Amino acid sequence: MKLIRNIVMLVFMAPLVGIIFYILTTFTVKTNINSEKIMSTSEKADNSRNEVNEVEDEILTTSTLKHILNVNKTLATFKSVHNYVATIKSTKDGFWAEVFGQTDEEIVDYHVKYSATTKIGIDFEQINIELVEDIHNQKKFLLTLPKLEVLSTNIDITSLDFIFENPATETEKVSIEAYKACIKDFEEELNKEDVNNQIYKLAKENTVNIIMALINPFFDQLNKNYTLDINWEV
Repeated sequence: MKLIRNIVMLVFMAPLVGIIFYILTTFTVKTNINSEKIMSTSEKADNSRNEVNEVEDEILTTSTLKHILNVNKTLATFKSVHNYVATIKSTKDGFWAEVFGQTDEEIVDYHVKYSATTKIGIDFEQINIELVEDIHNQKKFLLTLPKLEVLSTNIDITSLDFIFENPATETEKVSIEAYKACIKDFEEELNKEDVNNQIYKLAKENTVNIIMALINPFFDQLNKNYTLDINWEV
């Protein structure tokens, strides 16, 4: 009798146990799914925040660099000093040509030694700044500098030193005439390819050195590994 009663109880209890087991299992699975969803959403939010912070950091970094380089609209980055000798000639009549031994009637009046300076620079507002990534995901600031400009030339009038070959030209007005001749002579010297190339080579080197001096303290404070590449506008 007791055995029959136990069997009856097991028959009635089995479905109840199954229901309870199903409820517990389903709840556990749903809880795990919800936890995974919450973790996934949290990770996405963190990634989004990191991406936003990274973009804002890059914008701030680029803006700061532009501000540092905006020192002046046009700045002389190189000054060169030159010493040349200009020769002033004039055309005389047949008598003077014969006296000075010039068959083409053009004689040398005098030579004048002079000192001149030229200033070369760039328009800093025209510097182009880009933040790029290479194939190795290395971030790089790419600076493109505008073409160099001759900002000014100057002849030191106090440096004029004369050697006269035609005594008639040694007058009070000779300094004014010689000054104008030196300006023309200096322009011609600057247009010579070898002189021009040498001046611009030195000017480019000096310009890059000045830019590096301006931005190096800024790069030293960066926590990230940025590289720098400076090119010239073609």
